[in-house]
Amino acid sequence: MSRSVFRKPSLKKRLAARTSLKRYARNNLGLKAPRGLGWLTNPRRAAYNRLYNRTSVGCMTLPVLLIASVILAAGMARDLADLRQHPDTGLVYACPGWSSGTGKRGGN
Repeated sequence: MSRSVFRKPSLKKRLAARTSLKRYARNNLGLKAPRGLGWLTNPRRAAYNRLYNRTSVGCMTLPVLLIASVILAAGMARDLADLRQHPDTGLVYACPGWSSGTGKRGGN
């Protein structure tokens, strides 16, 4: 199933959900059903939420993925800079303590 819709963040809705009287009463009286039992308490809402969460993407997903890919690429470039080729055999081997340009230990 492809994800096609970006969820729009709403600070007003986020605060309203966290500070409602209904939430306060349920948590204090212990009237909450265990996780995963939404199908018993409200099947229609559970079906809607399941479909919505599988077909939409949070607003922070794209920036987080971009940042992660940049970090990953930087780490790969650093690892590739530590690879050396043996002058006689042509085999490639790793020298993790070496800098990429000088050929000396320490990286300074």
